[in-house]
Amino acid sequence: MKLKTTLKLLFFFSSFLLSITSKAQTNNETKLLGTWAFTGYTFIRDEPDSLNYINESKGLIVSFEKGNKFITKQKINDTEKTVGTGTYTISKDGKYLYQNDEEVEIIILNEKEFVMKVPNAVIIHLKRLK
Repeated sequence: MKLKTTLKLLFFFSSFLLSITSKAQTNNETKLLGTWAFTGYTFIRDEPDSLNYINESKGLIVSFEKGNKFITKQKINDTEKTVGTGTYTISKDGKYLYQNDEEVEIIILNEKEFVMKVPNAVIIHLKRLK
């Protein structure tokens, strides 16, 4: 009798955990959809080229689309050009974003702000445009 109860509890707990992680992934995928503009970096370690990275990133806009596709454009003055495209996925727990096999940790993702961390390098700040 105890074994049967224990197995039921384990099944219930496993189902509960799966629903939570599945929900986290779905929630973050929904929040991620749209267009985001680069607003800045926070460098985790000293980076001699930090000023160059900041200047080269000005005007960057990333759009995450349904179907797990993203497109990165850069707008300088009135000219906009595509600088990258690819695919993305979000980890089951909703904590990591993978773009073209690169992993970043999702720090903040809400209606207005998206902050992600490149391990041992930089924290990237974006704001929602649409």
